[in-house]
Amino acid sequence: MNSMIKPRSFPPSDELPHPVGEHPLWQESVFLVWGDVKQGIYGFHRIGQECNANDGAGMVTSWNGVATRDGARFSRYLFEPMQPKDRHERGFRANDLVSMDYDGTTRWRINDPVCSFDLVSTDYTPRFDLFKDGGTVVEDFAKGHIEVGGDIKGRARLGDVEYAIDGMAYRDHSWGKRDRSTMLSHRWIAGTIGPELTFNATAWHGTDGSLQTYGIVCRHGEVAYARKVDIVVFMEIDALTHRGGILSMTLENGEVIELLPKLVDGFLTKHHNTGVVDALCEVEWNGKKGFCDFEISTNPRAGTGPIVSLVRATREQGLSRRDWSL
Repeated sequence: MNSMIKPRSFPPSDELPHPVGEHPLWQESVFLVWGDVKQGIYGFHRIGQECNANDGAGMVTSWNGVATRDGARFSRYLFEPMQPKDRHERGFRANDLVSMDYDGTTRWRINDPVCSFDLVSTDYTPRFDLFKDGGTVVEDFAKGHIEVGGDIKGRARLGDVEYAIDGMAYRDHSWGKRDRSTMLSHRWIAGTIGPELTFNATAWHGTDGSLQTYGIVCRHGEVAYARKVDIVVFMEIDALTHRGGILSMTLENGEVIELLPKLVDGFLTKHHNTGVVDALCEVEWNGKKGFCDFEISTNPRAGTGPIVSLVRATREQGLSRRDWSL
């Protein structure tokens, strides 16, 4: 890797909706993973707008998972025709379920009968880009890609339990062509422990045979690429879910940052013939605790058979309790 490459930066205007491209698979999506470590509650949320689908009327998807350290969890998947209000000048909606608005801070809201929240994230990192060169992961999956870490505050309700959230967040925003058929398997770890360390690492296995890795860290506002990334997954017998793993990133100066994500809970999302597991994990670095989303897909032969068994993730919609007995 070329140590002289400077991570790309983005203006505030890139937080807002972009002009829709002509490619049939053009999409724009925003993603949030958040955690309140003291209370042991974590969540991930995605709004994806596939604007040229449905004969040009568009489709909107939302992936949502919330988990607590003591075993409560919520999952909700949405894939429906877009409504005119889903795409507006201040942000994005997924019909009446989830919204994200940007006005210098980022406000996420979800309105579900069994889970709701209103959370505002204030950035403590600059906007940066994980990807720095080409290949299928960039050209076909994530051409424009903002990454940011920050604080998060607000309220949340899970079932009958109310939380006053005071935690941290990692979010991204991507736009452009997204061809999921080019991905066989991947690993994606994104999270933060605070301004001291925000991190993202990806390993990609493409249908063209490519094997690529990317890594980046931000510490007290300074962003740097990793020249070597190693991701190990502690995979379960179902070959789909995991209980954590190891992330090791070697920076250009030779420093090694190693994190050991430990699973809180996992969530399966099936979208466009891909099965993706988002695993909300706790991490610790230099004595400070944080969190990450340790997302994986494992599909090396590009099969299309049904997913029938899960060990450490749920596909049950709504509220449920964690049960990891085989």
